[in-house]
Amino acid sequence: SMADGESNITAAVLNAVMDQIDALTQETEKIRKMSQEAMEKQVSSSQIEEAHAENLKKVSDPVSQAHVEDSAKAQSGVKSKPVNLDGELDGPQFLSTDSILLSSKIEALEKALKGMRRADDMVDVTSYSLFPKARMPFSFRMPELEKFDGMGCPKTHLKMYVRAMQPRGADDELLAQMFQESLKGSASKWYLSLDEAKLKTWEDVCTEFTGHYKYNTEIDVTRRDLETTKQEQKESFSTFISRWRAKASQMTHRPTDYEQIQMVLKSLLPTYHKYLFSQYFPNFQAMVIAGTQVEDTLASGTLKVE
Repeated sequence: SMADGESNITAAVLNAVMDQIDALTQETEKIRKMSQEAMEKQVSSSQIEEAHAENLKKVSDPVSQAHVEDSAKAQSGVKSKPVNLDGELDGPQFLSTDSILLSSKIEALEKALKGMRRADDMVDVTSYSLFPKARMPFSFRMPELEKFDGMGCPKTHLKMYVRAMQPRGADDELLAQMFQESLKGSASKWYLSLDEAKLKTWEDVCTEFTGHYKYNTEIDVTRRDLETTKQEQKESFSTFISRWRAKASQMTHRPTDYEQIQMVLKSLLPTYHKYLFSQYFPNFQAMVIAGTQVEDTLASGTLKVE
C-alpha cells in the first residue's frame, strides 16, 4: 500500500543517515591517530635538538660553540626550542602544515556529528499539518459552531459544518484542515491521534469520522425506553418534553401521536398529570401547549405544586 511504501522509504533514509554517522565516526578516529603520530614525530625532533644542546655544553670556545650550535641546527633541520626541567617544550609550539590540516578536519567532522541527530529524535514537522498548502480566503472568519463531543449523529454534524463553511469560501482542503475546530473532548483527541496517511483528502476525513461514530446512529431506542423515561423532581415540563422527544427521535419505528401522548401523560409528575390526564388532545403539539400553560401557571403561583 501507499502507507507501507512511505514507511519503507522513511526507514531507508534513516538507515542511510545512521550509516553516514558511523562512517564519520570511523574517519574521525582515523584522523586522530594520524594527528597523534605527527605529534610524536615532532617530539622526536625536539629530542634530537636536546642531544645537540648537550654537545654544545662540552665546547668551551665561544666561537667553536657558536659554530657547533649552528651545525647542530642545520643538521637537525628544525628551529631550536627551549626545554624545561621536566623535559617538556617551553614557549609557543608550532604544528606542521599537515597537523594543522588534520586538526581542522577533525573539528569539521565533530561539528557535523553534533549537527546530526539520532534517528529516534528526528521529527517530521510536515506531519503536523494535513494540508500545508491550504489557505483561508481573504477576510475569512471561522463561524461559531456547536462542537461535536462524540455524542450524536456524525452525519448531522458534517452537514452543519459544511453548510457553515462553504458559503465562506472554504474548499475541500480547508474543510479538512479546519475540521478539528468543530470537535471537542474525546472526539478531538481521537481525531488528532489518527494516522495522517489515512487523511489525504476531505473525503477521507468524512469516511473516518462517520465510520468511527457510526454506532451513535445504530442505537435503536425501544418503546420500553420511552415508557420508562419519567419527569424528574424539579424538572420543568419544557425540559422533560425536550428530553423525551430527543430520545423518541432516535427510534426506527416511532409510535403514533396518540401512543406518544399516552406515554408522556403517564410519565408526568402528579401536578401535571392531574391537570392534563383527563383532557383530549388531537395531536402531540396540542398536549405540549397545554402542558406549557400549566407550567406557566405554576410559576406564577396560581396553582400549587403537589
